[in-house]
Amino acid sequence: MLARGRAVRPFPVIVWPLVVAAAILSVERVSYVWIARHAREFSGVCARPGVRWLGEPVAVVRKLFYGFKAVQLSVFAAWCYFVGGSLALAHLDPMAVAIGAALLLAGQILNVSVFYRLGMAGVFYGDRLGHDIPWCRAFPFSLLSHPQYVGAVLSIWGLFLALRYPHPDWVAIPALETIYYVASTLLEERAPDSRLARAGKGPRRRIGGRATARLRAALRAASARRGRLRPSGVECRASPRGQMSRDTLTGRGSGSRRCTTRRASGCRSSRSPGR
Repeated sequence: MLARGRAVRPFPVIVWPLVVAAAILSVERVSYVWIARHAREFSGVCARPGVRWLGEPVAVVRKLFYGFKAVQLSVFAAWCYFVGGSLALAHLDPMAVAIGAALLLAGQILNVSVFYRLGMAGVFYGDRLGHDIPWCRAFPFSLLSHPQYVGAVLSIWGLFLALRYPHPDWVAIPALETIYYVASTLLEERAPDSRLARAGKGPRRRIGGRATARLRAALRAASARRGRLRPSGVECRASPRGQMSRDTLTGRGSGSRRCTTRRASGCRSSRSPGR
């Protein structure tokens, strides 16, 4: 079979290289899912003497990121060499190169925007590893829930479209990586956040109005149990003779001021969480 004067290997020949590539590329996604779902265990590993020199947990994730990207690009280059026969860029389809370059540019814009909005700590699971990461609704989070993963997938499709089209193997690695990124997104979304885990609640999402409200309600309730803040569903009534004291708000005071809970009666809270 020929394509633009070059011999194209039949599709069954790429099965074993695809299996090897899938095994190597899966290490990155499995590692990130484990970090997201078991942040405390990962922090414990980072505290061990043999790993401590790499830095705090976020710094370790950043180093893993650089290493995984080097491995990923090496797999891409090896695929083009062993399956495609060479790394030569001759006989490229101009239209495919143009579309691929546009996808690659769009993907990198999303990735750079995520780093700009969240910073290194926010990108590398800082919210699960003890850092206080502010909530973000600006671009690209105003359009996508997971812009970094979308950007990575767009970049991979654009790269292989530009370099391997019209060879039949051009879709193999992009399709594999798309499956990996979608699965990683779903598994990480179900991971318990460290702060909510301390509050006894379930997972949260970085972006989302209802998830934000649930997070704040859980944190407020946990703080109230420690005597620092009242729950959002509690209404405090004060007598006209003075202001409410901190002891009254936390339920430790006495006198004419009292706190009543309206949550049981189905009434709306006088102070609702969320943005």
